[in-house]
Amino acid sequence: MKRIIALVLAVLLLGAGVWYVRRTEQLDQQHMRELYTKVEPLQQKKEALQTERDGLSDEYSNLMRDVSTVQLLFRDMDTRVFSDIYPLMRDRGITGVLGVSKNELPLGHKKLSAEQYNRLLMDGWGSCILYDRAEDLNYFLTSLQQKLTQMQLALPTAIYFPNDTYSQELDEVLLAFGINTVVLDASDGHSATITAIDQLWHVGAMPWNYTGVNSDLELLARTNGGNLTFTVSFANLWDAYDAPTFTRMLDDMEAVLVKENLLDGLVEPTPVPTQDSTTAVTETITPLLKVTDFDTARASHDETRTNNALLEREYQKRLTALETEIAELDQQISEIYADWNAKTKK
Repeated sequence: MKRIIALVLAVLLLGAGVWYVRRTEQLDQQHMRELYTKVEPLQQKKEALQTERDGLSDEYSNLMRDVSTVQLLFRDMDTRVFSDIYPLMRDRGITGVLGVSKNELPLGHKKLSAEQYNRLLMDGWGSCILYDRAEDLNYFLTSLQQKLTQMQLALPTAIYFPNDTYSQELDEVLLAFGINTVVLDASDGHSATITAIDQLWHVGAMPWNYTGVNSDLELLARTNGGNLTFTVSFANLWDAYDAPTFTRMLDDMEAVLVKENLLDGLVEPTPVPTQDSTTAVTETITPLLKVTDFDTARASHDETRTNNALLEREYQKRLTALETEIAELDQQISEIYADWNAKTKK
């Protein structure tokens, strides 16, 4: 009889133990569900904010990208600029710059007419003074301005100094005539070798057909805030026009041109180097270019610089707000876990 009672008690104790274990498991599962219900929404929100924060740099790198610029400077006022080159460039949405000097004016035999010159300017082309080093700069500009005034044309605001004819002593004269861009022969086509936009903006020029132009054009298209001028002529073998080769270069340019707003699906957000960087750029950056006149290029870079100062402040403000919100969620999650641990220890 005693053995039966002992067996019954053992069974009862075992049953009670099983019940206790199951009850404990049920309570633990209930607590875990309660914990999950409290923590999971906060965790999901935190992860979403972290994703937004991690993508913020790329987003603003895209917004702050200073697209590089190119000018095609034609050093002859030849009628073929209008008859042959203009249609090629117009069909590709590309504009050029007309070189102007006392010997290169829209007037005379085999030269552009005043009407053709104005037509090109109205279609987005620019103009640039070609300095003749045989004369004093002040005298040269005074004479050229008089000739252009007689033709009811304005003096260009950019000037090209070929063959090391420029020196800083000439800056006062240039500024007096309203000139703000100085184009100088470059030793190579690396686009980072430009000065900051100040009263005078200095940019480099290379012949359009030099060896390595394709790789330099690709580098320029991936550089942040670069500029390069390509010179083209009909009379000089150094940068002589050749229709098939020139057409291929236009096609290469067209493939990477920014024709509309930069944000209209043309580029993926990617980090870009600073404007002053001379290091090689990453291959992940989408190549983009603007082919412009000098005034438009200058205005574009200057506007980007101004906007970027505002965007940098906006970026820091958004980053700080996201970091603060993430830290607050971390605190809330930690408090929930601490409260749950305290309850389970009781």
